[in-house]
Amino acid sequence: MIVHSAQLPAQADEDRAVASQHAVIVLDGATAHDPETPRAGTYVDTLSTELQSRIGPANDLRTALADAIRATAELLELAPGKSPSSTVAVVHIQPDTVDLLVLGDSAIIVGTIDGAQHIHTDDRLERLGLPQADNYRHRLATGTGYDDQHRELLRELQRAERQWRNRPRGFWIAEADPAAADHALTASYP
Repeated sequence: MIVHSAQLPAQADEDRAVASQHAVIVLDGATAHDPETPRAGTYVDTLSTELQSRIGPANDLRTALADAIRATAELLELAPGKSPSSTVAVVHIQPDTVDLLVLGDSAIIVGTIDGAQHIHTDDRLERLGLPQADNYRHRLATGTGYDDQHRELLRELQRAERQWRNRPRGFWIAEADPAAADHALTASYP
């Protein structure tokens, strides 16, 4: 397995890439633009530690993720709908397979011996077609952003997303409800 990653020091952002002998975990924490929401950096640090400790030869990735979300929510005293969140991408090397799990819009690209590339991502958030997301992207495309109006658009977008988070016909992401793990996309390669 060849792994390429780059990230700033942990205190500088809310994303984490963690590699062990048999797994790689990538978490893309959602930046909190609501002052009532705890910091996502603490959430992804705790979730990555909990998830890494649960990935093993006999563990199903969805079960490991559910248990890690549950433990993280308990440790940080989080409540569904009022917590930081994160996408999750896991590559787990087993003796006979490579297992993948994706929750949220992070991507895993698998290159196979025949030269093919397989992209695994969860596009359920994008498929919602939220107008706030279009407004946000339009401002960035026109060279504006990162001012007070931009931050307000991000708050509006996150409020709109929260209404669809971890529910049927919405999108699924790691937060405080371990049931989200049941909706993770998985794949295996021999």
